[in-house]
Amino acid sequence: MRILSKEYSPFRQAWVIWYEYAGMPASATFRTEARADAWLSRHTAAKDQPPATADLNPETMIQDTIYAICAKHKITKEKLLSRFRYRHLVAARKEVSEILEKAGYTYSDIGRALNRDHSTVLHLLCRTSKAIMRVENLAKKAQTP
Repeated sequence: MRILSKEYSPFRQAWVIWYEYAGMPASATFRTEARADAWLSRHTAAKDQPPATADLNPETMIQDTIYAICAKHKITKEKLLSRFRYRHLVAARKEVSEILEKAGYTYSDIGRALNRDHSTVLHLLCRTSKAIMRVENLAKKAQTP
């Protein structure tokens, strides 16, 4: 194991080593957009590919997903997990839900992470898929003479 200088606490050393393992610069904080984009690109890849952080705790992946989406949308974790239903917060929650669903988490796990009920997560994801189907149907109708 790599030992860093004594100015770092053991907790900080563990995170620096994890950052290097994940291919991110150790000097950056997780909430920077560059790191959030790098994390999102790894975890939104094809479903059949194993995630880059497969050996990490599942709770860590959930929290990292939340932090990455918060950084992308420029909101705080507290606002994401709050009861507010502002459009930009719902969009961020939807994105977190989609990523975690693709990673294989259950609706209950996703709801627990977002302080929501599993049926709320299910409704959010179904509403998204219905909207996509509506747009596709409109596009087909527009193309047919």
